[in-house]
Amino acid sequence: MNRKLQLALAASVVVSALAGCSKTALVAGVSQPSDSTAVVAGKPIEGSAVVRMKPGRTRLGATLASGAKSKLAIDALDIYEVTLPKGKTVADLKKELGDSAMYVEANTTFTMADPVDTLTGQGLGTDAPPVVPVPGFNDPMSDKQWGIANTHQAEAIAASKGGSDKVTIAIVDTGIDLGHPDLKDKIVKGYNATGVSGLFGFGSPADDNGHGTHCAGIAAAISNNGTGIVGMAPNCRIMPVRVLAGMGSGSLLSVATGITWAADHGADVISMSLGGAGTMDALGDAVKYALSKNCVIVAAMGNSGHEQNPVSFPASYPGVIAVAASDWDDNHAFFSSYNKYCSVASPGCKIFASTPTYPVWLTKNTGGHITNNYSWMSGTSMATPLVAGLCGLIRSQHPGMKPADVKALLERTADKVPDMGGADWTERLGHGRINALKAVTL
Repeated sequence: MNRKLQLALAASVVVSALAGCSKTALVAGVSQPSDSTAVVAGKPIEGSAVVRMKPGRTRLGATLASGAKSKLAIDALDIYEVTLPKGKTVADLKKELGDSAMYVEANTTFTMADPVDTLTGQGLGTDAPPVVPVPGFNDPMSDKQWGIANTHQAEAIAASKGGSDKVTIAIVDTGIDLGHPDLKDKIVKGYNATGVSGLFGFGSPADDNGHGTHCAGIAAAISNNGTGIVGMAPNCRIMPVRVLAGMGSGSLLSVATGITWAADHGADVISMSLGGAGTMDALGDAVKYALSKNCVIVAAMGNSGHEQNPVSFPASYPGVIAVAASDWDDNHAFFSSYNKYCSVASPGCKIFASTPTYPVWLTKNTGGHITNNYSWMSGTSMATPLVAGLCGLIRSQHPGMKPADVKALLERTADKVPDMGGADWTERLGHGRINALKAVTL
């Protein structure tokens, strides 16, 4: 596959649109693209704007003087989605609203953090990850999860009793297979923030891509159920928040809406294996809001370390735990983006986890590389939910611990691996590869 044609983090990287998935659309208010349409991450969505009104100012009506249509999208932040009349621009709307608006910005596309060639392991060579039996677990595929030994996950689960069912990890992504045998008994009420229908209707947070289900299993698949795999936080709950549609694309507004919804509905940890490039005030406000509600936020660094390496949002926002990907030798994964805001690294190469039990975009469009039920995938998207699961274990032990303290604990207990060259921190691996046992027993 041409590296330029991929689902990607960077604004300049594109992916070919899905053929034959008529039940999904890219973003709220945007019709289903044709087979030849390309989705550009970070690209402004034509005719769609995001407005936050200043505190105490009059709320926007359904129709503005210019004919623009507005809809309250995030009540807690007084943020609106505005559909512009043909020929009108964001600059025109900004002029019309004047000083009554805190900001007026273009709604932009967001994608899952991983390009398809990274997800399917292309570029990682033919070496297979080690097969490591996991004593104490009867999950038959757990020996394919090399990260369990690498991060001392099994020992951490034993020390923390697998976490608490009073702790909820929100997977803000493409949704989750609500009937997956390794997940179904722990899923709490979720939300579809995309504004578009998926395979199961407008109101369902069910996954029609595959990416979100994989992330959910890594974070918190049920253990010792004689099925599948072991999650990092097997006793914590999972909240499915669908902000990306079937092709793995959504909008700035859908992501911001999903974050605030999760924060308002009991999420203790928010895991986001997605991102975009550029300044986005609404997304930053949503992150600040969730942090103020005592949510730990974990986000992927992205997968453009080998080309362009743009600054990624929400990973780069203050207070967010930004996660890089490492391989089974504790080396920085060549695709993993790097920057001064990197917090920690986590296994992200050829990670085995759950996938939907029914056909979805990834199982139908990756040439058999990604399969139903369980499959291998690679990317910072896979590294991120493992860290989110670990945050779930920490939150289970220390319910009152603040997000900043959880982040500091992860960084303080991470292993300084040889690829860091003796440094305490690097742009590529942050403070080191996570050590789950240290994090829950310090």
